[in-house]
Amino acid sequence: MNIGKNIYMGVSQPTVSRNINEIIDIMSRPEIMNQWIKFPSTLAEFNELRTQFYRKFEFPGTIGCIDCTHIAIVPPAANNNVHPEHIYINRKGYHSITTQLVIQDICYGLG
Repeated sequence: MNIGKNIYMGVSQPTVSRNINEIIDIMSRPEIMNQWIKFPSTLAEFNELRTQFYRKFEFPGTIGCIDCTHIAIVPPAANNNVHPEHIYINRKGYHSITTQLVIQDICYGLG
């Protein structure tokens, strides 16, 4: 979905960018991270996570996943020297930025 161009959403690209920054700031707070984000801290936790991941997906030695998604954006001006328009065109032919996600939910029941 082209958020910045969608006439039905009424949300501009700068608003989306500000909201993303606010979410990152909130998620970076220790009280949020400590409650919702957990990585194995002992060898036993590490091995349990790896075992559960193998049982579920039969992929050995794995403790988590990483994935990316394209977030559609309004393209910058073609003559923008700081953010040239052409570098935001993805392989599918539309303008986007890539967001990366790390998922580790097998052992901790988040998924």
